[in-house]
Amino acid sequence: MLFMALLTMAALAVLPEIVQQIKRDREEEMLHRGTEYMRAIKKYYKKFGRYPTRIEELENTNQQRFLRKRYKDPMATKADKEFKMVHVGDPSLNMLGMGGVGVAQASPQERAPE
Repeated sequence: MLFMALLTMAALAVLPEIVQQIKRDREEEMLHRGTEYMRAIKKYYKKFGRYPTRIEELENTNQQRFLRKRYKDPMATKADKEFKMVHVGDPSLNMLGMGGVGVAQASPQERAPE
């Protein structure tokens, strides 16, 4: 009985470190997959002179593959595991607080009084 109690206490002491290591591994995998998408987009741009509008274009365009396979996002929730293309001005950027990226905004002095 004492052995089980000591074993449980040891497991509880190590558990936060294991959870942190799992999170680090997922972040590292996300960086690897993001780099693969970045390389594929660069190759696509170099070949066609424009950016792809959909991820499918990276998988197969004119019998050319720029991306080996479509990767899943290791950090995403279970509902949305797919990476997706995000364009400047996309409403989904507003949720991240980056909706005005690349868009000139009026300074507080230029805004009309309320």
